[in-house]
Amino acid sequence: MHNEPRKTPDAPSAAARQSACVATPDHAWIKRAAAVLFGVFAALIVFEIGFRIANSTLHTPSKWRDRPAVYYLPEASHNRDQLYSPAKSPGTFRIIVIGDSFTEPGENQYDDSFSKRLERMLNLNKEQPRVEVLNWGVPGSSTAQQALLVQRAVSNFNPDLVVLQITLNDPEFAPYRETHNLKNKGTQKEGLLAHWKSLAFLRSRIANSQSREAYVQYYQDLFDQSATWNHFSGAVQKIEKITSTANVPLLAVLFPLFSHPLDDSYPFKAIHQKVTGLLDMTGIKRIDLLSSYQNIPPERLQVRPGKDSHPNEIAHRIAADSIYTAMVDYSLIPVEIRAKHRTRNRYGKTQPKNGTKKDAHRAEVAQ
Repeated sequence: MHNEPRKTPDAPSAAARQSACVATPDHAWIKRAAAVLFGVFAALIVFEIGFRIANSTLHTPSKWRDRPAVYYLPEASHNRDQLYSPAKSPGTFRIIVIGDSFTEPGENQYDDSFSKRLERMLNLNKEQPRVEVLNWGVPGSSTAQQALLVQRAVSNFNPDLVVLQITLNDPEFAPYRETHNLKNKGTQKEGLLAHWKSLAFLRSRIANSQSREAYVQYYQDLFDQSATWNHFSGAVQKIEKITSTANVPLLAVLFPLFSHPLDDSYPFKAIHQKVTGLLDMTGIKRIDLLSSYQNIPPERLQVRPGKDSHPNEIAHRIAADSIYTAMVDYSLIPVEIRAKHRTRNRYGKTQPKNGTKKDAHRAEVAQ
């Protein structure tokens, strides 16, 4: 038997070598990747535990509520105010306040509104004409819709002064559907978010930031777009024409939005300047209340902090004080009904007693 020569195995092809590499993974690389993933997972677990401990220690949900459980109204009342006869009594000085939900007191008692506070302030003297301040605030109304109320007021109710309250959503054609709540957006806890508290918190913060940016942009667009701006400016000029034709003085009151800090970071200053510029050009006496609320924390002024940024009792009281000062400055009210007596405030500063001098807290008015 002859010995057959030993066959030398053929060298593996390139394809075979590539296949072998795929079939034989680098075990060291897998270990390193697993270690990294485990480290990340462990860090997330530690962060979640720390977040829950800190959240339970530092953030205790508040359960209190200070809004009235019952609203008390005059027996004869209309639209959260007492019912006034179109024909006023002889010698009566009548002011009609026209505006939206910032005028209508919302979740305040009816006599906490700035119009009713003004009425009390203007009836303090012993011998003076009776003063009536009618609250014609209609929630959701725009300046264009309020022009119809101004026409009805001067035609049927014989006012001695009309006060037009302006909010920054007044150029709307239709009421803005978004609520004033800028917090707790994007916090729906479904699936993983229902159990992963830190991830839900981060998602909520991102959603809040996006919501605030959209909120600011919405109001800026109202005053930048020609359609809404012309809608608003045309209504303002119409109201001025109605009151001037009827020979009734008009005072415009511009409120800030209490949804943002009322300091140098307040994002709507340019809008205030545009509105006050329109009022000055139209010849309307005006007051911008932004300076009256300067640096006051918004939560102190909101009717429900973090949930509803309409003005509360404190904001209405500040508005009434500033509007009263503006009416004195512009000589819009008779001397007889100006407060003749003032006392010291809590800081010990003496206030003028004749009700005609400027005090330290005067709101900005046009000179």
